[in-house]
Amino acid sequence: MISALVTILVLNALCAVPMALCVRRDFARLGRVSLPIAIWSGITMYLHGTVTFVLAWLDRGSLSEPSPTSLALGLVMATVGGSLIVAGRREYASRSRAYGLLEDKMITEGIYRHSRNPQYVGFWLLLLGVAVASLSQLAFLLALGFAVIIHFYITRVEEPHLRSAFEEQYVCYYARTARYLRIKR
Repeated sequence: MISALVTILVLNALCAVPMALCVRRDFARLGRVSLPIAIWSGITMYLHGTVTFVLAWLDRGSLSEPSPTSLALGLVMATVGGSLIVAGRREYASRSRAYGLLEDKMITEGIYRHSRNPQYVGFWLLLLGVAVASLSQLAFLLALGFAVIIHFYITRVEEPHLRSAFEEQYVCYYARTARYLRIKR
């Protein structure tokens, strides 16, 4: 069962490359993401998350026996991650905007004052929290793989599009706001 789930995730990660190319093409042609590509993107992300949760459960304790401390820390991380996702979605105020179907304005308020990508940070913290709670080696690797893939997607697809679409407004936002998260002291 574990090997079948790992195979699904490897195939899912491999599908992320053509998906990113399709997003880039849509940005160039339409100035936004098309509905089929938005659906593909959502399925890719949520499939990764769901399979990571299942693998964390099946592989729990592969690094060490989960303890009350690892469970509590993992729960806190997952809760913070989920909160960042919700905060980011709230600022978008539209499912169409959240999935790239509507590119009518830059979102720079709320959580977006502290991070240009709070929903990706939140998703990663959610996955990392599951890995910490379960102390699953596979879940840690999958959280790391998600972070690497998303980083390349952000830097190679999203940021160039935003720079092109919003020009000076994005350049100023880029200069003052962290890509992932800046915590003021």
